[in-house]
Amino acid sequence: MKLLRIALVGLTLLIGPVPASAQLTDLLPEGAYGTALGTALQTGAFDFAALRASYAADPAYTGRSRLRDHDPASSPKWTEDDVLRAIFADFPLLDTHMAAFDHYRTAPLPNAGNLTDAHAMFYRDILEVILATRREGPDGPVFTVLSIAEEYAVLSRLERQSTGQALMTLDGRPHDRHDTAEGPVFFDISAFFGK
Repeated sequence: MKLLRIALVGLTLLIGPVPASAQLTDLLPEGAYGTALGTALQTGAFDFAALRASYAADPAYTGRSRLRDHDPASSPKWTEDDVLRAIFADFPLLDTHMAAFDHYRTAPLPNAGNLTDAHAMFYRDILEVILATRREGPDGPVFTVLSIAEEYAVLSRLERQSTGQALMTLDGRPHDRHDTAEGPVFFDISAFFGK
């Protein structure tokens, strides 16, 4: 049964829409975000900007990837259903797809290679959505992120290294400022700051 669910998700991620599955929907979070993600999985149409907005508005959102935060040494062994639940819980976060890539890279599953490819593709797509949020601030570019890990992914894509960081307010919203040799880069963290 677990392998069937994993295979279904792998197919959904790689080839597009598949029929609704009771097993798949049982793993999705409740609420508007879970509904939006379920629709994306069923249709194969992933509008990550819309998914990220729905996710950030969800009361369960904390700005942290449960899959990335999972420590196998300090908690009981997760089943593959637990892994999928964690992936779906924080699907629009870059760090979730990096953690999923790492998990499936070593998982003894028949379609692990397809799943690593799918999560690498989602990581790239989400990073492009984050980069598209760029606007020019008074002292440098500003990006909207949903986690701290996303700040560092953007800096890496910009080929910049943070030499210092400070929390500040811009336009009445909390931002992280990263100083780099090329100038500061700002990140709107209002979606998760204080959660």
